[in-house]
Amino acid sequence: MKKWVTRKLNKENAVAISQRYDLPMLIAMLLDIRGITDEDAIIDFLSNETLTASPFEIKDMDKAVERIQAAIEDGERICIYGDFDADGVTSTALLYSYLSDIGADAMYYIPSRETEGYGMHREAIAWLYERGVKLIITVDNGVAAVDEVAYAKTLGIDTVITDHHAIPETLPDAVAVVDLHRPDCNSFFKELSGVGVAFKLVQAIEGEYADVDGLLENYSDLAAIGTVGDIVTLRGENRVLVKNGLRHINNGDRLGIAALAEDAGLSGKEISAGNLSFTLVPRI
Repeated sequence: MKKWVTRKLNKENAVAISQRYDLPMLIAMLLDIRGITDEDAIIDFLSNETLTASPFEIKDMDKAVERIQAAIEDGERICIYGDFDADGVTSTALLYSYLSDIGADAMYYIPSRETEGYGMHREAIAWLYERGVKLIITVDNGVAAVDEVAYAKTLGIDTVITDHHAIPETLPDAVAVVDLHRPDCNSFFKELSGVGVAFKLVQAIEGEYADVDGLLENYSDLAAIGTVGDIVTLRGENRVLVKNGLRHINNGDRLGIAALAEDAGLSGKEISAGNLSFTLVPRI
């Protein structure tokens, strides 16, 4: 049985936060309990609407973008290799939608939960080879696929890894391994889910002066579902994705999400993070 331990409230500190930033006492108390007490953290938590960190702070992001752009320019077939959970499915949908929108020859592959299981598989790679795939981009998996990436390489298929799981002792011999938990990765925020990393990849492909507001308008609905589904901390960039995503889910017209909401009995109702967690995510 789990034992829940509640953080203690420092009432004096909460009063000081309330008075200094002109916040309701309840909000100040919640900030104190969550350990959000310095000015920058409070402003970021309450006000931040857009991603500000450059995706190129992430190790190997430049290599990933260079290879993907070359594949697009040369008309190579690209496969997004995903996962069957909510984070993996939304990661796949986000990156596939974006690559299709910009004219890439893109397809996707999500392994079967029942017959294949998590991660890359040699049989799937062989199947992709038969269909002319020249570049595999993994989302929400791949950082441990040393043998599978090596096998793909023997078939003339390059691999770009995007993942958010713990780093093994040996990395795959991929063109790029984009994972914020690499010890040589200097990015500040480390708690992105797989779909968050996929969003950062899209931001990077768009370039240094990417229209982040436009990307959030188009893809934050998918990013919000995957982020909530993976139960990562809702601070920093995760909070930005979910905050924007909920607005676009409620105001948007993505048919897949609308169908899920209708199946869950949420059509016409305000959808919250709780609704995502307990109704939409389990359906995915």
